[in-house]
Amino acid sequence: MSKFCSECGADVDESAKFCGSCGANIQGQPLPADDHSTPVDGPKAQKSAASGSMDAGNILVIMAIGSIFFSFISPLLGMLLYQDKNSLVVNESKAMMNFQLTVILGFIVSFILSLLVIGFFLMGIVFIANLAVCILAAMAYSKGESYSYPYSLRLLK
Repeated sequence: MSKFCSECGADVDESAKFCGSCGANIQGQPLPADDHSTPVDGPKAQKSAASGSMDAGNILVIMAIGSIFFSFISPLLGMLLYQDKNSLVVNESKAMMNFQLTVILGFIVSFILSLLVIGFFLMGIVFIANLAVCILAAMAYSKGESYSYPYSLRLLK
């Protein structure tokens, strides 16, 4: 039995917690008995279709991959561009920004400790951890799921 979004009417995966089109929470909303029903028509459905060609999941995937190369710039752009359009993108970009700021602090500590040689190893560990976490986040966002960033300081709320 598949799920649908009550906000925009889009079909979503069984395992998805949020709608990929509008970002609404969809947990526990099964599709009605007849599987041939069409998505909900109305102003909310028209609004989500007109909001852009890329859904929230794709935007978050691009931001997660972009944060590998551009650190906190891609989540900052996500927060600024979507602050009035999609609350899911804003909330996830805040979490992504918190993690990237934690990574920057890790690089600063590594640079200081590089005087004692251990900092060079720590820089490699921080880089590999950032790469792995960003890839895991992108994979979760591509499935329509939220991602909880590990070991990040909650600097933005």
